[in-house]
Amino acid sequence: AEHVRLLDMTAAGRNPGRIIPGVLRAFADTHAEQAVRIIGEPIWPARTDDEYPACVQHEALINHAFTGRDVTILCPYDTQNLAPEVLADAEAT
Repeated sequence: AEHVRLLDMTAAGRNPGRIIPGVLRAFADTHAEQAVRIIGEPIWPARTDDEYPACVQHEALINHAFTGRDVTILCPYDTQNLAPEVLADAEAT
């Protein structure tokens, strides 16, 4: 547990446009000499319609942001409570 860092995404990821630089890259860059594993949930049922397009953009950019890095990222989605369109967007990105 001492090697795990937990963040509340409803606070740290409130602005989807800041998740990659302010949360994910900030963490990965402090561990640049080792493999990094990240589990993040950028989209949750209470996300607003205004936030959602930025979330899709985040998902589309995340792989590019870590190209060439030894980083594994898993984004679990609440498949019971998210709209089918949201899950389809996540799968597409």
